[in-house]
Amino acid sequence: MTIYTVHVPDDTSDPVTQADHTILIRDGFSGSAFVFGFAYLLWHRLWVAATIWIVVTAALVVGAIVLHLPSVSVIAISFLMHVYLGLEGPDLRRWGLARRHYTLKDIVSAPGLSDAEALLFGRQFSRPHTPPRPVERWASAAGTPSVIGMFPDGSGA
Repeated sequence: MTIYTVHVPDDTSDPVTQADHTILIRDGFSGSAFVFGFAYLLWHRLWVAATIWIVVTAALVVGAIVLHLPSVSVIAISFLMHVYLGLEGPDLRRWGLARRHYTLKDIVSAPGLSDAEALLFGRQFSRPHTPPRPVERWASAAGTPSVIGMFPDGSGA
């Protein structure tokens, strides 16, 4: 089962509009963030993270030139940067959504994204379930002695 976090915008009160703007983010390693890196950050409008990515990459290139690092070490550092982005990509998306005034509304566990959406919207748009009222079975009449558990109150019976 995969876990998805559900994010909804704060400024919408209409449930249909809110459903249109609902975003589900899969928790776990992001292969697209690992492979595409900087393009992943731009695609998800993570401007601050993209700027930091550019600065770190530029520092890596300048450091490699100044320190005369072998190309193998530069490739290894770049690979580790991509692994880190693959691990932290979904969390960066959540952070970006929080900055754009989205709220974490729910967490859904389902085998796939379509199943998670069906489960989420099925819960969200179903009629509210009200539990039945409890039936009072032990309502005592005015003339019967009160009993605590199996012991009478001692009024002589």
